Amino acid sequence: MHSSRLAAVFAAGALAIAGLATGTAHASAPFTDTVRVSGNLDQGDHGYWARLAYSRTVSINPAGDGVWAVALRDVGRFDTIRGARSPQAGAVLGRPATGSFAGTYNFTVHSEAKPSDALVRRGYDFRCNPAVPNRGDCAGMPKTTGEWPALYFPAGAQVTAGSWRWEYRTCSETWVNSSAGNRGDITGERCERAVRPQSPTAVQPECDAERGSLTIPSQRGVRYEVRVNDARPRAVEAGTYPAKPAVYRVTAHAVRGYELRGDRVWRRVVEQAEPCPTPTPTVTVTPTVDPTPDPEPTPTETVTEEPEPTPTVTQTVTDKRTVIVRDYLPVRIDTGLGGLAK
Repeated sequence: MHSSRLAAVFAAGALAIAGLATGTAHASAPFTDTVRVSGNLDQGDHGYWARLAYSRTVSINPAGDGVWAVALRDVGRFDTIRGARSPQAGAVLGRPATGSFAGTYNFTVHSEAKPSDALVRRGYDFRCNPAVPNRGDCAGMPKTTGEWPALYFPAGAQVTAGSWRWEYRTCSETWVNSSAGNRGDITGERCERAVRPQSPTAVQPECDAERGSLTIPSQRGVRYEVRVNDARPRAVEAGTYPAKPAVYRVTAHAVRGYELRGDRVWRRVVEQAEPCPTPTPTVTVTPTVDPTPDPEPTPTETVTEEPEPTPTVTQTVTDKRTVIVRDYLPVRIDTGLGGLAK
């Protein structure tokens, strides 16, 4: 974002800034404001070298009586300019290369009035002209990056520029532009492979749980950084991490030799868990089972057993004649043979 000449200017100390915001404060402090920027050009040690499109977030917090701490952060993409010179070594850039960048800038502002975002638009097209170096022709730029806090404070506010650092990456190269010195370069070195980053996922906490989870994908050629709320981004390994309720901004970066395609910045929110529902007493109702009808009986063939014949007792009846012999007197019959026959 800044050349070596600008770095020397910012290191000189406090800058008096004529602000645009006047009147009653529109936003309460502390607050955070984000705008979209397009049509900007980045300037290295050899003039403009890349076109920029990004989001710019400004956070303002009270830091004492009439003192405000301002943190500016940019996150976006860049495209190198054919025929321009690389930002560090000044190598001629050939076929345009695409990359990502992120930067921070810290300020201290002295103002008795509260900050306001009433006069700050939601987006700006800077319309910078690459033929006119050193910000000589950026018709849509309301303030340079080093003067940006002036948009939120009334006239008379004093801005002290602090440390700043931007890091630019392609699939195979990195250039760091900072108040502590520059290193690396973007020369347009071609990438070996193109990769589409996988998106991270967040799982919400359930039923009074203190934390949900954030999962960072494991993917060859891609590394990830995570920023929690407004803290500084940190590199993280692939895996699933416990995540307290917060806003997580995940940025994918290409490993050397790879080029990213598609989305590379995600916003994931882990919310506070809802209270557990009060359990409702459960009444167990035993269902009435319809009786199973008895099967119709199988007709049973009744076999009547013939009774054994009762043996007949044969009684032999002997006819008896009762001869009653009556007393009688013998009758003598004269047979004529000289005797008597009885």
